[in-house]
Amino acid sequence: MSMPIKLILLTLISFGLASCASGPKPVKLKPDEAEILFARGEYQKADALFLDLARQARPQRRTALLLRAAAA
Repeated sequence: MSMPIKLILLTLISFGLASCASGPKPVKLKPDEAEILFARGEYQKADALFLDLARQARPQRRTALLLRAAAA
């Protein structure tokens, strides 16, 4: 094989392997867990969960979750 063909094959293999890598999966949090903690009086834990939920939420839902975190 000639040098340019080897280089092209090496590049294609590199791109193929790079596309197989996966990043970290977001943690799926449930609003009910934060509400239960809030109802139990575990405000710091509830606050942390509400903030985590707000970071992952869509903008429409984010405001409500931030308000719940402030309440906690």
